[in-house]
Amino acid sequence: MKRPIRVLFVDYSCTLADDSETVLSTHNAIRDMYDKDWIGLDRFREDIMYASTYLDNYREWGIIDEEPTAEERGENYIGFLYENLYQTMGKLIEPFPYEDAEETLSRIRDMGIEIIVISLHPQKSLEKELKMFGLYKYVSRAYGDVHNKDKKLVEVMHESGINPEEAAYMGDTPHDIISAERAGVASIAKYGSAYATKESVDEALEGLRKRGHPSLAVHNLKDIVERIQKQPYLILET
Repeated sequence: MKRPIRVLFVDYSCTLADDSETVLSTHNAIRDMYDKDWIGLDRFREDIMYASTYLDNYREWGIIDEEPTAEERGENYIGFLYENLYQTMGKLIEPFPYEDAEETLSRIRDMGIEIIVISLHPQKSLEKELKMFGLYKYVSRAYGDVHNKDKKLVEVMHESGINPEEAAYMGDTPHDIISAERAGVASIAKYGSAYATKESVDEALEGLRKRGHPSLAVHNLKDIVERIQKQPYLILET
């Protein structure tokens, strides 16, 4: 059955805005606190490619234990430390919205599609930056600190009565695409971010196609508007 898209879930970091240098600097500041060498963007890109959360990276880097305590999950010390350091780094290395972000969100909303942000980005920083960049007025809700995106997608759809066949999730990493597949919604990959190369996203998308899940790749935000306008059912065919 074909259903027109009614809800677009969207990632934030490197999907709506480029905060890659701010995020990398924040992680390096934490690595430095734990006597770890700083890493460059290429190494960071490799490490986060399939990580569901930065806690996975910190376990791999030997910063937290393999089996995290309650304090190392959710409202944990590392999370508190990350958020505060991110805000400090953001004053030195400011994130910035993609130039087509506001126009794209405005056009999507004008098409009658609800926009909901689901991101690992710290909640306070997420709301602050969405407002600062003029994007907050286009989204109905913004959820930050999301360490399990597929679980959050399912939770929000259940609470809001959203049919998964009428929803899609757009992000820039293979994990975003996999989260969409697990939640039962269409997946949209945004190529060309600082975190994910075209080849890495293609690899993840190919795996999803072999399992029969529909997926769509766009090279910039405006592409998604054009694709929906031309064929609103394109990414939702089953």
